[in-house]
Amino acid sequence: MFTDLEGSTEMLTRLGDEENQTLLSSHRKIIREKLEENGGLEVKTTGDGFMIAFYSARKAVTCAVEIQRDLKILTARTPTHS
Repeated sequence: MFTDLEGSTEMLTRLGDEENQTLLSSHRKIIREKLEENGGLEVKTTGDGFMIAFYSARKAVTCAVEIQRDLKILTARTPTHS
């Protein structure tokens, strides 16, 4: 599975470096928590993206859905993000 934070360059411009780094930190934390919960293996990270391996396609899909759900919650709690 690969992840990418859509619009990250625009987000950096809009939020500034400090707030952007705070959001990226939260983004990474959510992904890593869900990886651990679903048995994923972090293969590589580049910028805001992750390359992730799973032994089960079902676990990969479950993880992706959980990541999206938690990121949606994070975005809703972060009014300056929109």
